Amino acid sequence: MVAVGECGPRNIGNSLVIDPLGVAIAKAPESSALVFADLDPQRIAYARSVLPVLENRRFARPELKTH
Repeated sequence: MVAVGECGPRNIGNSLVIDPLGVAIAKAPESSALVFADLDPQRIAYARSVLPVLENRRFARPELKTH
């Protein structure tokens, strides 16, 4: 997840890059900044194995009803 904060007189910045398990892997200061982060494909695969949300889908695909 990438959370972008806006800098300005009414905003505080603090943009973040967070991995799928909720660990912040990059954080910007309270000022304008350019943030880079490397996403680890193995960490993403591990998160998908321990949090199988796509396998827990309960709803059928939507169907367009015609009259």
